Amino acid sequence: MQKKLFLILIIVLSISSLYLYSQPEFRWELGKSLQMKEGTSPQTIDSNLKIDQVVIGAEDLTTFAFIDDNILYLEKTAGDVKLIKNSKVQKEPVYHNHTKGSWIRIS
Repeated sequence: MQKKLFLILIIVLSISSLYLYSQPEFRWELGKSLQMKEGTSPQTIDSNLKIDQVVIGAEDLTTFAFIDDNILYLEKTAGDVKLIKNSKVQKEPVYHNHTKGSWIRIS
């Protein structure tokens, strides 16, 4: 009986951990508190530069374009060009490039 209960507890904790770690905000805060590479704050040696967090939740970023207060970025695997407006990733992509696999072919 105790072995079954222990096994169920381990399964529940594993599933809960996987779910929580899939949340970008939680992952960021966990990384910061544990001072892991993913969650640590960027550093600069030039005191004239300022580093600000712009958005949480943007994934697979490869290329940025800054237009006024907005940011366009390319998602590597999906091929979507997405917009960050008012520090929020817009749900609908500005442009979707139909990709085959993980390669983007530009013709």
